[in-house]
Amino acid sequence: MQDLVKMDAGSWKGEEFRATKIPTLVEVLSFLKGKTKLFLEVKKGKAGRYPGLEEEVIGLLKEYDMKTQTIIMSFQSETLERFHELDPDLQLHKLLIGELIPHLLYHDGSFQWGDVNKLDFSSSSNLNHHFLNPRFLHRSRYNNKTNFIYTLNEEEDMQKAMEMGVDGIITNYPARLQRLIEISSNQ
Repeated sequence: MQDLVKMDAGSWKGEEFRATKIPTLVEVLSFLKGKTKLFLEVKKGKAGRYPGLEEEVIGLLKEYDMKTQTIIMSFQSETLERFHELDPDLQLHKLLIGELIPHLLYHDGSFQWGDVNKLDFSSSSNLNHHFLNPRFLHRSRYNNKTNFIYTLNEEEDMQKAMEMGVDGIITNYPARLQRLIEISSNQ
């Protein structure tokens, strides 16, 4: 952690962002509290899950009163299941790359047998935009799941997803999406 907070996280974007540091979760929670929702993706390390990570994250969300403002996302079902065990009221979203055989096989970093829309611990199935299709949206709604599509950065892709009626769009360019939403609402 000490090495991460020293790293330059901004020079890739431009010279004016050089020396921008990676914020800690505490800094992010402090900054966002009361302002907006936080989509927090929890990843596993090369050696697997980080023991105690789920407890630590929940503790920080409670400490900063951000539990209801935070959606926790992960590709790892076991991580989401652990969050659910510890606090069933958390908003949990299952990330997946694609659904290969509806009801039978999906890919979330590895191939998994089963129906992603039947995972009890998750309120949303968040799909890679390359696999977006009306059948998936219909089935997720049938199973009382929302669907957020990631990572849509091109306006054409955002527009297509909006027209299909997705519940949310995850993007690296929120200003583009906001502009499309405003144009759409004015029509």
